[in-house]
Parts: sequence; C-alpha cells; structure tokens
Amino acid sequence: MSSQRRVLYIGITSHIERRVRQHKSHTFGGFTAKYNVTNLVYFERYSYAMKAIRREKELKDWRREKKVALIEASNPKWRDLSYGWYQPTRLPPLRKTFLAPPLSCHPECARWRGEGPYDACGITTGGVIESLKCLLPHPGGVAELHP
Repeated sequence: MSSQRRVLYIGITSHIERRVRQHKSHTFGGFTAKYNVTNLVYFERYSYAMKAIRREKELKDWRREKKVALIEASNPKWRDLSYGWYQPTRLPPLRKTFLAPPLSCHPECARWRGEGPYDACGITTGGVIESLKCLLPHPGGVAELHP
C-alpha cells in the first residue's frame, strides 16, 4: 500500500478486497490512517499463510530503494490497483416503451393492458438484469412484485 506521497506500508491479509477497503476508509486508524496510505500499488498472492508471513517479513527487511524497484517493475506509474473495486455499477435505464406482457403475466394487471403507465423493476444480480417483474398495486398502497 502507498500514499500519494509514496509512504509505503506492507501487510498480509486473507481478504485483500476487504482489507484495502478498511485502509481506504481508515477503519482502524494507526499508521495507514495517519499517513493516508490508501493506494494498493503492489500485491502477491500465496496459497499458504506461512509463506505469506515469511514474504512479508522479508519485504519489511528490505531497504526502501529495493521496495520501490519491486513496485515499479510491475506498476511504474504507481497506479492504484484497487481502482474500480468499490464503485457502484450503473445499469442503463429501462426503456419507457410499452412492452407486450408475457403470457404468464396477470391479466388483471391494468399496467400490462396499457391502461396506466408502464411500471417494471429490473431484478439484478451482479449488475446483470435477469428478469422483469410485473408491478401490481398492493391493497395497502405499497407496490408488490409478482412473478
């Protein structure tokens, strides 16, 4: 991890995405919060924790120049390798044109018969629209999704 001023921090974790987010939000304070160390500029993955711990200790013993050379060998511009991990995914808006209902749709739904504005909700998983659901009014005035 690095700050904009290139203050370096070396650590290990079993969940890199979660740990980087903690550094970016200064969840725990300490060194990384004090020096605003929020950019992931280099990382290595290991299958075994003991190997990762040995490598962490090895890197911490290195002189700064050697650490910088290691980073710049794979990331010469010191770009944040976690860029884009936490930004929300935006989906394009649904078209407002009337779509013919599927045969399994509720025939009593006025919205599908074209008697009212078209209301539908995209059900998403991982940013991909899986299906559209018919939106029926609920007796209490709250919309209810029906397959």
